[in-house]
Formats: sequence, structure tokens, C-alpha cells
Amino acid sequence: MQATFVSMIIWALMGAIYGGSTIIFEQDRWSITHQTFSHFLITYMLVTPLSILAGMPFNLTIFLGYTLNYCVVYFIIWLATMFFSRRMVEQLNEKIPK
Repeated sequence: MQATFVSMIIWALMGAIYGGSTIIFEQDRWSITHQTFSHFLITYMLVTPLSILAGMPFNLTIFLGYTLNYCVVYFIIWLATMFFSRRMVEQLNEKIPK
């Protein structure tokens, strides 16, 4: 019962990190590159220790695999988001009378 409760808290913290860190994208004075890099670093640096606490075994091979997977998945999500956002901007621009 205690292990389930601790696990629930860890996963809730991970969700809060991802949810709360999106505020970075509201920084209008930062470039999208700065926002993305900052978001990546913050989420990686905070979620990684929580992943270890949640039971991810810790050795160099697993850590490097975890890091590679994290980077690849982050990049795929970023790429899809950028593509979707660019398409939305193009559609909005088409509606502007010239």
C-alpha cells in the first residue's frame, strides 16, 4: 500500500513538472529555440531523478539508453508540434485579406 502511494506521488510530481514547465513557452521575449532548450533541460533534470526513484535501474548503459530515448521522444513531439503550429499559422495567414 505504501509503495503504491509513493509511486502515485512520484508520477503526480512528474505530471506537475511537465504541466508546470509549459509556462516557459509563455515567455514572449525568448526565442522558440531558447524556450524549447530550457523546457527540455528543466524537464529532463527534474524527471530523471524521479524516474530513478520510481524504480528505473541505475547503471551507465540504462542511463544512456534512457537519455537517448528521452531525447528522441522529445524531438519527435517537438517536431510534430512545430509542424502543426506552422500549418495553423499558414491557415490563419491565408484568411487575412490582402
